Amino acid sequence: MATILHREVIGPIHYLRVDADPALAGTAAPIGSIAILDTGMAWYLKQGAGDGDWTWSDAGASAAGIATNLAHTTADGSSHADVATNSAHSAGDGSDHADVATNTAAIAALPTNPIVDHDPLAADSLLTGAGMGAATETAHTAQQATSADVNTARRTLRWRGRLYANSNNAADNWRSRWRVGGVAGALVLDTGAWALLAGEWVDFDVEIQIRSVGAGGTFDSVAKATKHGGGGGPVEYESQTLGGAIDTTGAVDFAVTGWSSSNNASQSVTLRDAELEVWA
Repeated sequence: MATILHREVIGPIHYLRVDADPALAGTAAPIGSIAILDTGMAWYLKQGAGDGDWTWSDAGASAAGIATNLAHTTADGSSHADVATNSAHSAGDGSDHADVATNTAAIAALPTNPIVDHDPLAADSLLTGAGMGAATETAHTAQQATSADVNTARRTLRWRGRLYANSNNAADNWRSRWRVGGVAGALVLDTGAWALLAGEWVDFDVEIQIRSVGAGGTFDSVAKATKHGGGGGPVEYESQTLGGAIDTTGAVDFAVTGWSSSNNASQSVTLRDAELEVWA
């Protein structure tokens, strides 16, 4: 998954600066969004709903032009027409990019690393029905943010990863939840009981903004999880939280939890590739 080094949002479109090809492992963004390599030598257009639906171009000059046009739009509120023009130039029509030097300077001026803290999951975290007992909500290994990470109003955090179903008992259900503040913390997403079958997986992405700080702090969040691999196509779960409770005076656990309808060891789910990013 490409690391997003910088993001600008203009209307429904996201303009991203990334460190790698966003299509390789999938990078979430609305259709029509544009991703530019931080080298300025390639850009990508989001053409489908899937996280991997990015189309590549090696027109480095055009990528730089889009970055400059983005800066112009942000500063003066002008239309996106010049972005579309530069996109057309990238098709290989040989157009003269007279503003390449200016555009290159604009790319250099973009923030190179807005992520102030990054907490990846150190090791895969397995839960089984036998390990937790029937209908007992239990947390996978949590990501943790320090007080310094969360004790700033309007700060944004992004929490994402993947759940993988190793095995299942056909007679039982599984339930997954995402909580801010550990297993007893504020609930931001709940799948409800589902028949999670062996080999299925769930990608999740939660964006959180700290609204107020202190022992009685609050946050807003938008959360999405998508289950893949089963018959009938992907299944999506989405939720919005407004004014969730968070204590920013100490470290905060971001926990994915599991719940099994029985204590059967065949109910087995692993949390993989999870990470928590704290944005400046």
